Amino acid sequence: MKRIVFITLLTILTGCSISHLQHSGLKNPVQLQSGDVYIRPLATGFTGGKVGNSRISIFYIPINPVRIKSNEAKDLMDVVTDALMVSGYNVIETNDPEASPVLKAHVNEVKFNNYTWAAPIVPSFGKFDVTLTLESKEGFILWKKGFKSSGTSFNFFNGYNTAATRAVTKFANQMVDSFSTPNFYLSLKKEVSQIPHNNKSKKINSKEGYIGEKKNGLKEGLGTYFHPSGTKYVGEWKDDYEHGQGSKTYVDGGEYVGEWMQGQKYGLGTYTYPSGSIYFGNWKDNKRNGQGTFAFANGDKYVGDFKDGHRHGKGVYEASNGDKYVGEWNQSKQHGQGTMTYADGSVEKGTFANGEPQNTKKLFPPKILQH
Repeated sequence: MKRIVFITLLTILTGCSISHLQHSGLKNPVQLQSGDVYIRPLATGFTGGKVGNSRISIFYIPINPVRIKSNEAKDLMDVVTDALMVSGYNVIETNDPEASPVLKAHVNEVKFNNYTWAAPIVPSFGKFDVTLTLESKEGFILWKKGFKSSGTSFNFFNGYNTAATRAVTKFANQMVDSFSTPNFYLSLKKEVSQIPHNNKSKKINSKEGYIGEKKNGLKEGLGTYFHPSGTKYVGEWKDDYEHGQGSKTYVDGGEYVGEWMQGQKYGLGTYTYPSGSIYFGNWKDNKRNGQGTFAFANGDKYVGDFKDGHRHGKGVYEASNGDKYVGEWNQSKQHGQGTMTYADGSVEKGTFANGEPQNTKKLFPPKILQH
């Protein structure tokens, strides 16, 4: 009983609070950057100061709450500011909704405890889990990263403050590493612009916007475009058109990866259809044109010429049931000279029209004589 009273008094004497969140010396950045960074003045996610409990006995019984006495939301943003400044940036605190992009901090978890049963040795320990996001004024996330750290102290009378400072210093140095990378710097340069939609009869349910490089006010270089319908394009641009290499995902689940010219599929590309069928080959004016391979979801496959999206010219069609056609095509139908080899081994050779044999000769495999 005397030991419990002693430990309880000891816990009170050693303090159950963190005066404020601060760091010790920060490391040098990997690469010194420059430029302005807008940040929100306060972090989100704190729960009113309480961050844990002081505990006694081998059963880890909580007796006193551990609290941060200062404005912890402001303290955290001061730490973020210091990490940015060490990395070479000029920091601007703002609540202006038009400021873009803006860096925000959210606390996922902060927790501190101590263990007094081994008194006078009293270990205090805690941890932080913080997420930073760089957001445009339209709500697009340009950059996001999580930071986790922990700190421990055996300081008899100031254990929580020491443990907190060690943990804060750890994640602050992690932030310096991240802020000094080209990834974060380039994210600051991304531009998101609202694009007017002229079709007033169409209801827009999602955000429309562009993230990427521009020239003379037009999309130029690398960028990502979000369409209100849910379609998304990632790739190269020229004169406000998809142009070069890029990928586009569609609302129905389809996806095209390949070459573009002035906003249209043009050149080599692969289209994966919602059904599971896949086309790889040449495109022109948004349609399959030229040599290509179409693998159907049911196992059939066509290799040959295409025109305006149809099998047209010469090609080979292999059905999953074993049938095979080699010959000419028109509007996706066997048309012209061709040879059909059936799964049973019989062969039909001659002229086909609109998918049907017209002037053909059918040959059957020789029968095997049984003795």
